Amino acid sequence: MRWFWLLLGCVSTVHAEMDSTIKCWTNEEGVRECGSVMPPQYSGQGYKEVNPETGVIINEVSAEKTAAEIQKLKEEEVAEVAKQAAIEAQQQADQTLLDNFPSVDDIDIARDAKLLSVATAIKVASERISDYQRNLIDTKNAMAQNPPQGEDLKRIDIYINQLEGQIKKTQAIVVQKKQEQDNITKEYQEYKRRFFQIRNNAHVLQK
Repeated sequence: MRWFWLLLGCVSTVHAEMDSTIKCWTNEEGVRECGSVMPPQYSGQGYKEVNPETGVIINEVSAEKTAAEIQKLKEEEVAEVAKQAAIEAQQQADQTLLDNFPSVDDIDIARDAKLLSVATAIKVASERISDYQRNLIDTKNAMAQNPPQGEDLKRIDIYINQLEGQIKKTQAIVVQKKQEQDNITKEYQEYKRRFFQIRNNAHVLQK
């Protein structure tokens, strides 16, 4: 009976070893090694788990990533998030464009209305500049014909400085408004370009 239990124990041990998986790795010389326990110096590299009975690979464990690889993955994740955010933002902008301008004519009408408003502001500012310049010339001519003295001279000098300041200020407004005209034109050109692009893409998808 004693020999029976010893034999049974040996058979159980062999069966348990056969049931356990075998790990295969590559040593520092590039040679493939296999065993039930992987040496600690190779623990960082990837390995394959093999069924000892069939020799079939049942699992592959990837090597541990280096700090540089982990950093690269993080950067790729950030870039992907930014990419998706940009796509969603563009989709929202496209929908807003189509909601605001159902047709190209609507884009042109909106553009022309803005340009007309700015052109009106430029015209008003230009007329003011002409008035300021005319008053400045008249004032200087009057001073030449009848030179002021004392407090009158101080008062007229202040008035001349104010006129010159208003002229420069208003001229700056005209320059700003003309730049605004250019910006509006470019803005609505981009609206039209994107509008046609959206429509063309939609037409291709419908085919």
